[in-house]
Amino acid sequence: MRVLLIILFLYNCDIKKNPLAPNGPFGILSLNYNLSKVGDWSYKEPNVIYGVNTVITENKPNITNRAIVTNFSTKDTLPEGLLFNNSNGALSGIPTAEQTQKEYTIFANNSFFNEFYPTKLKITVGGFSYPNSPYSFQILRQVDIPQPTFTNITTDGLENFTISPSLPSGISINPTTGAMTGTAPQTSSNIVYTVSAKPKNSNLVWSTTLTIFIYQWVNEAYLKAPNAEIDDLFGSPVAIAGDTIVVAAEDEDSNQTTITNGLAPTGINGATNSGAVYVFRRNGTTWSNEAYLKAPNSNSGDRFGSSFSLSGDTIVVGAKGEDSNQTTITNGATASSDNSMGIAGAAYVFKRSGNTWSNEAYLKAPNTSTLDEFGGSVSISGDTIVVGASNEDSNQTTITNGSLASADDSALSSGAAYVFRRNGTLWLNEAYLKAPNSEGLDRFGNSVSISGDTIIVGANWEYSNQTTITNGTLSSSNNLALNSGAVYVFKRNGNTWSNEAYLKAPNAEADDEFGFSISISGDTIVVGTAKEDSLQTTITNGTLVQISDTGNNLSVGAAYVFRRTGSTWSNEAYLKAPNAEGGTGGNGDQFGFSVSIDGDTIVVGAANEDSLQTTITNGILVQASDQANNTSAGTAYVFKRTTGNIWVNEAYLKAPNSEGSDRFGYSVSISGDTIVVGAFGDDSLQTTITNGTLIQASDNSFNYFVGAAYVYVRK
Repeated sequence: MRVLLIILFLYNCDIKKNPLAPNGPFGILSLNYNLSKVGDWSYKEPNVIYGVNTVITENKPNITNRAIVTNFSTKDTLPEGLLFNNSNGALSGIPTAEQTQKEYTIFANNSFFNEFYPTKLKITVGGFSYPNSPYSFQILRQVDIPQPTFTNITTDGLENFTISPSLPSGISINPTTGAMTGTAPQTSSNIVYTVSAKPKNSNLVWSTTLTIFIYQWVNEAYLKAPNAEIDDLFGSPVAIAGDTIVVAAEDEDSNQTTITNGLAPTGINGATNSGAVYVFRRNGTTWSNEAYLKAPNSNSGDRFGSSFSLSGDTIVVGAKGEDSNQTTITNGATASSDNSMGIAGAAYVFKRSGNTWSNEAYLKAPNTSTLDEFGGSVSISGDTIVVGASNEDSNQTTITNGSLASADDSALSSGAAYVFRRNGTLWLNEAYLKAPNSEGLDRFGNSVSISGDTIIVGANWEYSNQTTITNGTLSSSNNLALNSGAVYVFKRNGNTWSNEAYLKAPNAEADDEFGFSISISGDTIVVGTAKEDSLQTTITNGTLVQISDTGNNLSVGAAYVFRRTGSTWSNEAYLKAPNAEGGTGGNGDQFGFSVSIDGDTIVVGAANEDSLQTTITNGILVQASDQANNTSAGTAYVFKRTTGNIWVNEAYLKAPNSEGSDRFGYSVSISGDTIVVGAFGDDSLQTTITNGTLIQASDNSFNYFVGAAYVYVRK
């Protein structure tokens, strides 16, 4: 009987080599069932298109004589996220990466006889996505999310799109294209939505995610000095980086020469206009006092805090009235007590460890001279500081890389900028920057800003009538537009600085003072001209700016945006206030008195704007609500760069206790979704911080110039 069974068994077998299988127990030969007995097997779906990040419908083998197959295998690596069941050959799982069509070989095996029966399976993993996610839109603005991008999928076979959870009120998804449009009347936090696309005549569902944030600008805090007093000018400059805000009071009078980490300054008013700097820190949404900084050689008239800049855990503070004759850097906590060189100026570096601030360095110009006002402007990025001295008198027109600087004083107030670099904990001189067309009274260094390896320097009294950008090392030498102003771009390669561009306003005119305020973020520069006279109330995106000045010294103000591609700078936009107004004798709104940029958001201060409004306007419309009896209340305007490098109005910020002469917008700074605005003319004698939206109108209307700073967040 056993012999008969073996004969019958062999009768239904072929003895041959299986080229796809390893050698079996019979040497180079292995027993294989005749395929006609097993059947030419395949998968139920032999050519499939799966959706990335979408659960697939289990794909099982379609095979006859399943009893003779003991397991399944493949030597190929299946798409990421797919699971292969060795017992029954089924495919399941969630593909996690897109791929074009690929063919796989799957074996049905009989392990007893070491037999392998192959079939082919073609798999494509397609997907779709919204490539610009996350999306941020302001309330009451048009939402425009284009249809998604598809990979390895044809949209012809799609039945519809659905989304979960429901979109914010006012926004809808096009079920045919997947695009989303509408206008949201209310805010919503960052919400992750799942969009599903269903192919026709299929049980498959493809899906992707995107994030949508509907926001508005709101008040977050009202900052006051813990030792607030009349005429301190708290808020004259302000700066923010992340969760840290720094506010200066350059006319503060304390004779303290140490740092107070915490709340309470200890000095008395024995050093008139010595100046002080206050550090505030945010925890969640609550701001508190962190430190009170004073110069270690603080003296009357130093105006410590006349400028400052913040980067991470480092602050640099300028004191343009400091009088020391020192020409070297002091690394450490001390500073010169010499007062023999009036208004030479100095800069001080402070470093934070945890919540504790300490002195790190005392910076002086290597060619220190009387009345230079070194420290009148400062900026820091990482381990590099640039300090402006707009009254420096050298006639040099080249850059000095290294520690030296010209001792010539034949070009009165031509101006200079000095670069310092930190190595470990030591600060060193790196470069001495001069304008290539430097002349007396240009005031090169009136403003400075740095981002990475790029420095920009403003010369608000430069005289050239040029209205184009010069990319390269040259600058105009004509003097046909008195005080029109210019901005110079410098680039570092290694430790060497060189000229990169010379920027002028495309509608440059005499007395505009282009470069009075400047700010750079990456490859974008914004330049403020508080004395520009055009009454235009719209934004011009592009290079064309019409010369629409009235010539009546209205000081309406403007801001100009420049963009770098490679090493070439070009005009991107001309920003104007939507309620722009002028004033005789230069008493217009002065839009552009202060500017700040971070990424795709610009904030512009107009310290002389006169509106009585005490609320924020989110969106485009700003009413011209100026009042003759509310002169110089001040305001700040927020602009956003959208798709296609188009700039639009985003918000109109006002102090909730706005009053005349507050000069709200005298200084502005932005970091991420937070803006701080200084108002050195605020009259309140409050000495505590108000966290939240409620700020009492506690001004005394006596022009006390105590000062305040206001915090706004995009949420």
